[in-house]
Amino acid sequence: SGNNSSRSNLSLQTLLLNNNNLTFLSSEAFVHTISLRYLDLSSNRLALLDEIIFEPLEKLEILLLFNNCISQIDRSAFHSMVALQKLYLSHNLISRFPLEVLKERSKENSPFKLLDVSSNRIKVLPVKELQAMRAWLKNGVYFHNNTLTCSCELHDLVAYWHLRELSSVSDFLNCSEVKILKKEGYLEETMVLDCDTRQKYMAKRWVLPGNISANNTTVLNVFALPMSIHFFQ
Repeated sequence: SGNNSSRSNLSLQTLLLNNNNLTFLSSEAFVHTISLRYLDLSSNRLALLDEIIFEPLEKLEILLLFNNCISQIDRSAFHSMVALQKLYLSHNLISRFPLEVLKERSKENSPFKLLDVSSNRIKVLPVKELQAMRAWLKNGVYFHNNTLTCSCELHDLVAYWHLRELSSVSDFLNCSEVKILKKEGYLEETMVLDCDTRQKYMAKRWVLPGNISANNTTVLNVFALPMSIHFFQ
């Protein structure tokens, strides 16, 4: 019956709605799923996050919203989610860094661990506010692959985070060293370059000067990721 269904939804802890071509969320979408701890809304077509959509989800711990079309986020959209630990907003159209997400969770006993806004359209970061954040909170802020406006303040921020070995910076370093010796590459010839990364079992794409992509990459082992480059016109 309908009543039994509602009671069942109240105890639901995991809800997967990814890859459903969703374009909007009703304000009552989650009123009967108040026990949710894991919600996956990734790979849809959501564009707007209103202030009351997630209001019933006080127990939610992980929210996946990556790979949507989100361009607008109400400043109160995540306010009621006091148990939130990880928020994934990468690969959207976001132009404003959602600083309120961090401010609302800056207390020492906050369970919050990760905010991923990488691969968006953010041009300016609230550098001073980020500098003032606690180290454990900054450690989980990922903003790589945004077209950020370069400034001395931003450079100092990233340099300091790098010095402190915060994961938000060190996890996405480029190759630490490339040893080519004195090799020369010619058309129709293949050259193998070693890329020493910190990531395991990851396929990489080597980009030549001028944003020309190599047409062949190979992963061989855990510690080094040799890149096989085939030269072409």
